[in-house]
Amino acid sequence: MTTNVFWKTAANAGIVLGGAMVLIAHAGYLWGNLGTSSWVGYLNWGVVFAVQYLFIRHFKMRHNEGYLTFWRGVGLGLLVSLFSAVIYALYYYILIKSDPHYLDQVLQLSADTLVQSGFKESEVDKMIKTSAEYMTPGVILFSSLLSLGFLGFIMSLIVSLILRKNKPIFES
Repeated sequence: MTTNVFWKTAANAGIVLGGAMVLIAHAGYLWGNLGTSSWVGYLNWGVVFAVQYLFIRHFKMRHNEGYLTFWRGVGLGLLVSLFSAVIYALYYYILIKSDPHYLDQVLQLSADTLVQSGFKESEVDKMIKTSAEYMTPGVILFSSLLSLGFLGFIMSLIVSLILRKNKPIFES
């Protein structure tokens, strides 16, 4: 039973986290923020931490007799992140397919940032041209899965350190 609950908890938390991250990303998109603002990043980190903490704690207290090994917590957190990453990546895939100018706007914003950082126009043109070749929906989907999986892994390490409680070997 614990295995089914483990996967069900991970899936439910992944849906909640993925939905929250999609709402944050879409709000930023509607406000004209193309993911470059630091507040969006910090908010996503906070949401990832909060959802993982709440759901891992729920699993520990409700379904695991108040105990949680470090690696079980990490595994649960990583699964939560992977489920949410799929939802988040699908959102970006749909966004890119539905807004043909989105990638052009992101590339232009990147070019402007590079020029402001002191790069020469010719260097920026080469970098943007190279980046444009790799900015396909499939690559963006894969990179979203990879980056969110990594973020989730880091967060699950932290949450698992906070929530771990091993079952005593000998009970009195």
